[in-house]
Amino acid sequence: MFRVPAFFRLCLVLALLLLGGTAAALPLPPSIDIVAAPAGVAVDLDGSLTVLVPLSNAGTAAATHLSLDEVELHHGRRVEPVHLPLALADLQGDATDQVALRFHLHGPVQTSYVLALEGRYRKVEEDEHERACRERHEHEHEYEHERGRGQDEHEDGCEHGETGHWKLRVVLKPAPTGPVTGTSGSATGLTHQTQGPYPAIPQSGQGEADQDAPSQTPPGIPHIAFTPTAQHHRAADPQLGSLPGVTPDGGVGFVVNTGRGTGLPFPMDPNAAAPGGTQQLALASGNTFLQVSTDGGQTFPTTITNYSTVFGDSPDGGYCCDQVLLYIPSIDRVVWLVQSNQAAAGASRERVAWAKPADIVANFNTAWTWFDLTPGFIGQGANDFLDYPDLAVSNGFLYASFDDITAKGLIVTRISFADLQKPGGQQVTWSFTDPSQGNTSYGSHLLQNAASTMYWGGHPQTNQLQICQWADASNQYSCTNKTHNTYVNTGSSYASEAPDGQYWFAPQFKYDRIMSSVRRPNGELWFAWNAGRDSTFPHPYAAILKVHEDTLDPFDEFEIWNPDHSYAYPALGVNTATGEVAVSLMWGGGGKYFQNHAVGFLGDFVVWITTGSTVTMTSGTPGNTCQDASFAGNPANRCTRSGDYLGVRRVGTSSGLFATAGYETLLGDSTKAVDCLAAGQTCSENLRYIVFGRPGDTNGGQSIPPPVIK
Repeated sequence: MFRVPAFFRLCLVLALLLLGGTAAALPLPPSIDIVAAPAGVAVDLDGSLTVLVPLSNAGTAAATHLSLDEVELHHGRRVEPVHLPLALADLQGDATDQVALRFHLHGPVQTSYVLALEGRYRKVEEDEHERACRERHEHEHEYEHERGRGQDEHEDGCEHGETGHWKLRVVLKPAPTGPVTGTSGSATGLTHQTQGPYPAIPQSGQGEADQDAPSQTPPGIPHIAFTPTAQHHRAADPQLGSLPGVTPDGGVGFVVNTGRGTGLPFPMDPNAAAPGGTQQLALASGNTFLQVSTDGGQTFPTTITNYSTVFGDSPDGGYCCDQVLLYIPSIDRVVWLVQSNQAAAGASRERVAWAKPADIVANFNTAWTWFDLTPGFIGQGANDFLDYPDLAVSNGFLYASFDDITAKGLIVTRISFADLQKPGGQQVTWSFTDPSQGNTSYGSHLLQNAASTMYWGGHPQTNQLQICQWADASNQYSCTNKTHNTYVNTGSSYASEAPDGQYWFAPQFKYDRIMSSVRRPNGELWFAWNAGRDSTFPHPYAAILKVHEDTLDPFDEFEIWNPDHSYAYPALGVNTATGEVAVSLMWGGGGKYFQNHAVGFLGDFVVWITTGSTVTMTSGTPGNTCQDASFAGNPANRCTRSGDYLGVRRVGTSSGLFATAGYETLLGDSTKAVDCLAAGQTCSENLRYIVFGRPGDTNGGQSIPPPVIK
């Protein structure tokens, strides 16, 4: 069949345009545009430059047989990959691939480098003849392909589109190798007091924009500083006939496990706080709602979905998502953080509200004092996009962190307990860090149970953790790098398949961000993150680095893993009396298990299942409400992301009772396909509020000696 070459088709279109013809009605020819996201760059332990370049196709046609043929770095010699050309993944739709490179540097480390990449691709643009030819050859060689003896599928005598070349120039800026120091800024403003309920202001569709990472963590050279954890964690049924109840081994007691069904807009990101006390107040949130209980979480009769009725306004693009809840026993305040949608110009804000539990129970709508952390208030561009917040406390401050997506860095802010106890309408002062020094810790959460110093961190490369600290008594903060075991951080290494063939675990933006960290009473700091499968751990797992607070030197690692399934999104809490570390996390995959939630105590080597999903959460075409998970194994244009984070908090003033929230995804019609997007099928998410602890803390049984935690 005669095919008009692409060049002549383009000439025809241009000619019609010049002649005033109808070319505007003609569809544009499919195109390929290979682009690079910001590269992860670091100087490794041996002095080499390690680079991770994410590639995607911004065009409309599929790019197959993609290859990397040429690599050049001025002032550097390529060490890896050893051989070129290098075959890359096909790029179609939202699919991505990552190119890992390593260079021996000529001379001292520079502040920036220019990397040149060049390669080839084949554009798939089949017509009827090509499709028939391909299908005929696929059928003829089906047996040979199954036996591994068939032809290459694109060497079958059929035409398969045009070939082309791609070139990129990427600016590389290595992460700092030495200590980072900074001086916090500060600003003062007036708080506000709620006087609701206010008339409801219609809200635009609540959504989460796709938060692009500043860069993914580049791979470090293999390094084993500590012996990997040999014993795996099993996920077990607690077999509770009633609540309160105790697990079969007598190790963990449960007080409540309450379900509250919700819709399926996008991942839940559940959070909870339990002031307890005589009011028996408990709060639980998802991305788009807040639920309130006054019986310790047995029931949640109040659900709020439009926060304009509480605050009386609709900031930026309206109220959105990423809520965080926290209770501060020392000053008897509940803290509630809710994020706004982006305004048309791009700005968003983090609204921090606080109230006494007794006032919340007496009148929810008049209880809250609140303050908006806007980009301009914290010294950034007025239209910067703030996202992915967290809350933590030290002895004297409430800390709030969030990513400045525009500036590509984490910002840590704080306000004193004294200011939190002022009446509404008073001046308060917030201090804040510089996001230009928070690139490495982008996406990471704050340390829980801090004393006189707050900590956070992130990975400059996969064999180092950057640990940052900010003392309550100082306006100076600093960060330093510490070495640990090397882990894998490629997108495909996080793939975790559920029984319905979907891939539930698709960590967005920075895959290995610090999900949680905690300080034990003996001065140990534990930092936890998601890590990808490797030769030691066959499924994605949770890695935990243990550090001495006085020196910040690591002394051990601990992995939560299983040979049959994955663990993800670990949230840590600590018993302030015994030092035991509680965990709330997600698990599933291995082709056997749906995404579910579990809790337990590290050192028991068992986590107890709290949910019972029957399908993988799937929200359809990626957009403002979810992002594509194709990098983790899923087909393009299906969103199966399970969420971004969990939280676990101590209940009231208790030292060993913990509140957390998880969720399950439930199939609506068991007679139809196990797929939330199948015709006639419905799915729902069910938030579960859980209170657990050792039996002696839950009054469900006798205490047992806690395990020894090395």
